[in-house]
Amino acid sequence: SKLFYEETIQMFEPHLVSFNCPCNAQKMLNAIAVLGKEEALGLLNTNRVIEVTCEYCKDHFEFNAEEVERLFTQH
Repeated sequence: SKLFYEETIQMFEPHLVSFNCPCNAQKMLNAIAVLGKEEALGLLNTNRVIEVTCEYCKDHFEFNAEEVERLFTQH
């Protein structure tokens, strides 16, 4: 109060704040598409699925070979 004694303090009504991450499976598939078909299929040769985790909300997505193949046949 000594630092800003000449200022008028105004209190506001509290508002609820919530976090809503816009990630979804399609956005994660788009990220896999950026890797390219060869790289994505190479990952599937090493693992049975491609796992993607959103760095914001930590939601976890898994895509199997059929889903990844379909991704590249649509583009």
